[in-house]
Amino acid sequence: MKLSPDLKAFVRSAVRLPEEQLKQIDRAWDQLSPHRAVLAEVIQSNDNIRQDVSALRDYTLAEARRVAAERLGERLIPEDLFEAVFPAARAVLLRKGLENSSDPRRAQAFAALTAPFADLLHQ
Repeated sequence: MKLSPDLKAFVRSAVRLPEEQLKQIDRAWDQLSPHRAVLAEVIQSNDNIRQDVSALRDYTLAEARRVAAERLGERLIPEDLFEAVFPAARAVLLRKGLENSSDPRRAQAFAALTAPFADLLHQ
């Protein structure tokens, strides 16, 4: 599967958020580990999804590297940008399956993992 233009736009916008905002988001991910585990279950259940997530990982890291190269004065390294954005990017990739699932944990996971990026999802 090719990554959708909307997903790519989300990643491009997310990695360009202000440094302090991305730091706060990155620090909050540990608190959301149950929601991240729900996504991991979904991803591990399907080879196609794993391949899509792998492509998303590569794309997100490339965008993080691009932004880090542009923002030489900031302290965040590409891996920090990646770690702040990737959990939400995975949720956006799986959005339809999470929001339309009969398992309420999936919709809750999507909402929790994308909450820090809500402004970007409603553009």
